Amino acid sequence: MASNNNIITEAMYEVEIPIFIERNYLRYEYKSFARGYHVYMKIWTPLIGEMLKCRREPSNEVDKNAVALIKTDSLGVKVIVGHVPWNVSNFFSMFLKVPNTSIEVEVVGKRVNRGGGYGLEIPVVYRFNGPEKLVKWLIKKIEAVRKELDCKVSKCLK
Repeated sequence: MASNNNIITEAMYEVEIPIFIERNYLRYEYKSFARGYHVYMKIWTPLIGEMLKCRREPSNEVDKNAVALIKTDSLGVKVIVGHVPWNVSNFFSMFLKVPNTSIEVEVVGKRVNRGGGYGLEIPVVYRFNGPEKLVKWLIKKIEAVRKELDCKVSKCLK
């Protein structure tokens, strides 16, 4: 059973104000990792194909832009089981502030430790659903982060 500090309640999230409404919606997939599994491994065993949801976590003391991965258990209790990587959490959080947006997460692999101090991670696919302009903005932000990481990796390999 999850400890009480992992259980999600609606009171933990601020009320969002609608920014705009758009008729054209897009879906975008981003392969990455869920972080923090080493913290949640006692309350969650990820299964390949398992679906999770993302929710902003503005009450997070470490990062006000944190985005938590939420699992709904068999009793309907929502529990935090991981987080979005910090280098994209700001963009994910901004995306989720807009009405009619969602981020679904599918587990696509077994836990890994890639080193670098990241701890145990779970390979996942993030699926963004939202207004076309906003999804295109998010794609640009994610691509910029990927390019920055590619440059860092290539400098290390020289």
